[in-house]
Amino acid sequence: MRIERSADGASLQTADGRIVHAADAEQLAQQATGWRMPVEGLTHWVRGLAVPGAAASEERDASGRLSILSQQDWRVEFAEYFDAPDDRLPRRIVLTRPEFELKLHVDAWERSP
Repeated sequence: MRIERSADGASLQTADGRIVHAADAEQLAQQATGWRMPVEGLTHWVRGLAVPGAAASEERDASGRLSILSQQDWRVEFAEYFDAPDDRLPRRIVLTRPEFELKLHVDAWERSP
């Protein structure tokens, strides 16, 4: 699925091409999947960052990268990072709550021009 946000709300396009709209991305993800996913937090976590202004507990590896982040009732484990030169960008991320586990695997990062 693909989620896009704008000032008007959020829209989601499913793999079969269906488009769904909602007021915000988290509501949209729950509406589409039935699960409450941390969409707003993911915009930061997927880049190996904590959500600014939100309370967090952090553990870092020997290179100073986040290894475990506890924030917004989620445990975010940065299980693997890309090799140099993108060694600050996560490759595998595991997000857990007592009732939910979400695993993300990033194949590649693209730099903005």
